[in-house]
Amino acid sequence: MQPLRARTIIELVGKPKDFVERAFKKMRELIKQHPGLELISEDIEPVKEKPGTKDIFGGFIEVEAKFSSLQSLIAFCFEFTPTSVEIIEPEQITIKNNELTAIFNDLQAKLHEITALYRKSEFEQKIVRKNAALLLRNFLFTLLFKKKRSIEQLSKLTGLPANSLQQFLDQLIKEGKVVKENDFYTLK
Repeated sequence: MQPLRARTIIELVGKPKDFVERAFKKMRELIKQHPGLELISEDIEPVKEKPGTKDIFGGFIEVEAKFSSLQSLIAFCFEFTPTSVEIIEPEQITIKNNELTAIFNDLQAKLHEITALYRKSEFEQKIVRKNAALLLRNFLFTLLFKKKRSIEQLSKLTGLPANSLQQFLDQLIKEGKVVKENDFYTLK
């Protein structure tokens, strides 16, 4: 397959500022080592605070490079997730069906990998939420054991906003575990 010349823009956002700067430095090193890439130029926008945010920093690198093949460019895109890709040359790309098949298979493999990671993360998040709810439930039982407390007192002791706690307390009242008497909660 014929080589391609492309311009890409890669943006990084995060905090703190020094973390984003270190990530940029590491990314620049990795870009130079990317197989099938011959770096033509890079233009670096310094890391600075994003407008309208507090302590969120970002910057970008514009990379112009010659890629040995379309597969190399696609692999680059998977690894560095540029926000923009412009193929400068060739103006027309001819591709054999077996090369296109390989590209689609690589794409599908990456999509399956991402889907598996997403599902795993979603499952783990569900478990964390369930366990956090159980911890809060037990903590409320401990706080209300032999002592009546107001929502404000419970909020201060748990560190949670009163409106978030209210949902838990309403559920515990519904289950018959907690009783509310004159703005004070206690175990049943």
